[in-house]
Amino acid sequence: MNRDGCVRLLMTWIISCQTQTAEMSVAAAHLESIGVNTTDVAFRHKRRHPISTLPVTTEMERGFQSFTNDDRRMLCKSIIAIGKTRLWNNTRTTTTLADADAAYYHSEEEFLCERHDGSDVPIDGTEEQIRQLRALLNNGTLISAESTIEVYIDEQIQAVVDSGQGSSSSTPMHVILPPGDIVLQESYVRSNQRLTYEGEKPVIVVRVIDKNGLAVPDDANTVSDKVFGTSGDTSTMRSQFDACSFHKLEIVWHHSCSIRKELSAPGVLEVNIDVSLRDSDTDTIRAAMVNAAQEKLGFDLPGPFHHVMFVLEGCYYQNCGWAAYAYINSWLSVFQGAFYKFPAVQMHEIGHNLNMAHSGGFDRQTYTDHTCLMGNPLYSDDLTKMCYNPAKSFQMAKAGAWYSKDHAITWDSGKIGGTHWAGRIIGVAEYNVNSASYPIVIKLITGTSRDIFVGFNRAVGPNTDNQQASDEVTITEAGNGYDYSQSYLQVTLAAGQIQYFPNWRGSYYTLTVTVNEINISVSPGYADITIAFGPQPPPTKKPTSQSHSPTRKITDPPVPTTTYMPSYFPAYPESSELQTSNTDNLNKSIKGLMFAVKANQDVTIRAFDMYASRNTKSAVTIYTQPGDYDSGKDGTGWDVVWHDTLRLKNKETTSLGGFDVKISSGMTQSFFIYVNEGMMIKKTASAGEPFEQDEAIIIYEGTAFRREFHNIVGSGQYGGAIKYDLS
Repeated sequence: MNRDGCVRLLMTWIISCQTQTAEMSVAAAHLESIGVNTTDVAFRHKRRHPISTLPVTTEMERGFQSFTNDDRRMLCKSIIAIGKTRLWNNTRTTTTLADADAAYYHSEEEFLCERHDGSDVPIDGTEEQIRQLRALLNNGTLISAESTIEVYIDEQIQAVVDSGQGSSSSTPMHVILPPGDIVLQESYVRSNQRLTYEGEKPVIVVRVIDKNGLAVPDDANTVSDKVFGTSGDTSTMRSQFDACSFHKLEIVWHHSCSIRKELSAPGVLEVNIDVSLRDSDTDTIRAAMVNAAQEKLGFDLPGPFHHVMFVLEGCYYQNCGWAAYAYINSWLSVFQGAFYKFPAVQMHEIGHNLNMAHSGGFDRQTYTDHTCLMGNPLYSDDLTKMCYNPAKSFQMAKAGAWYSKDHAITWDSGKIGGTHWAGRIIGVAEYNVNSASYPIVIKLITGTSRDIFVGFNRAVGPNTDNQQASDEVTITEAGNGYDYSQSYLQVTLAAGQIQYFPNWRGSYYTLTVTVNEINISVSPGYADITIAFGPQPPPTKKPTSQSHSPTRKITDPPVPTTTYMPSYFPAYPESSELQTSNTDNLNKSIKGLMFAVKANQDVTIRAFDMYASRNTKSAVTIYTQPGDYDSGKDGTGWDVVWHDTLRLKNKETTSLGGFDVKISSGMTQSFFIYVNEGMMIKKTASAGEPFEQDEAIIIYEGTAFRREFHNIVGSGQYGGAIKYDLS
């Protein structure tokens, strides 16, 4: 290590401590011996504040590290979570939807300790501790850049000096979580305005040049144009935030500080760092470029800026392969290669700064919701027109930004059934022409930590470039809608389609979302939907005549309302069950049984009680189709009405429900119950014969399967009970 590197390392160590120790005295003496005056170190580094440390009084064992009395204990100013978009194969450009899906894989947040001197250091812990941090972040308990925690610190400065490698800026320290479960401390409340969703948001872009001259090939003026549109680019983060917010959020490059002489182009600062992109890890590069920007600007970041975007030529070292990453609920974002100029990637990372989590798809991977910018949808310089999904729009509205809180509805179905919501919803893309005040999102309270969000994905205007389920109703699962929470797209519905939520809130009744109509020939386009929970009261009869004219002509559109079952209606239709008489003779273990049920009256099948063949946890799926099942043995024509993972008990009943399968009198409906870990039936010589009936339904012997729609292994009788309502 050269003299300057050693000096920087020792000086940084001295000013990062609050109390004078023997080791610090030795370091200071060494600096004095080589002509460095340490008395004004604190003055010359007045932008840095000392870290508060306490000695560790006992030795603590960890799975990966043993602590000694030389270690230090400190309280982070805050925990900062990082949202990363990771590349599967380190490819630094992805341009199509198919490529994007192929190139990306499931990713989780990482965590930093924000120190009291303004620097950030990675947090290490056991797998279980990191899992706990992620869970606390996604349920709103841990607030990134606000919540804090106690950690252990071991800088090992002397070891670095003795090794002759690195300097203080290129060897970022790691901190270590104490043993046991995560214990969060009181949150640090910030007072600046960078996390606001409306008004002017000053942004600065930092074009980074490494010690070997590596930088993105675009010059500062091009970078400025790609982010701010300063040279006429009309597809930028600035233009799209303006469109999605309907002019309520404005990305600007001017600010309150006079630093124009330091800028290379409007809103763009260029800095040189003394480390190599090819040989340095992500943490080292981040520390170097933040320090370089602060030195050039003369103040600590973020300073007057709400967001600071760093642009690197590429990423080559360990833990690489990300397209971009950002501090959650904070100010910093980092982009590599061409990704910096893709507006959707910019808005994705700034979305993290605004406390938005990722949006996953049907496969429950992190990025695969292509109806939302927090998924993985648009990788192009020119594709810009896309906004956020219903869960994120709800979060925005409830924060008092972009959309009125009145247009983000929360609907509580209750727990006993008989309630519904009916009306029209519109897409956020046409929020500016919503004179009828239709809602843009409906949150369905589930009674759990995860709620359901229903919206209309109108592909027009600022959402024209949407990549999935255009002009369809989308149903998304997320947290409570107020905090950071990973969302997952559950289903998309066209006109006439229905989504079933069996056993809603543990009631054994089903909640349905029905799309009655989609009309995009008007402005705003709308989806007319009905959300119904459990059995509904009979419709009120319309009067056959009217004795007088109404006093007022009603011209306003119908207002969606919650309707509770009137007390003079029966609470539920008559409920019954048919218990099979063979339960003492169940003699064969199979995985699937396909059988038919015929109705003698109008009935609605609600649930099955099934006998398991072993003590285990198992996935169970129920399929159905009208008529007999002869043509469906290969899996053709079936619909899934229920699926869950349950704890089974050997030769005891497990309830499978509820769902709604209506069978008209005289009609036959087929069912296929498939239990991954096995169910018990009574073996028979053939299928198709009736073996159990009551006044409402008849159950027929069925066909047994060893695999789902494969490997028929004979015939048998269903054993257990079928629960139904008389319609």
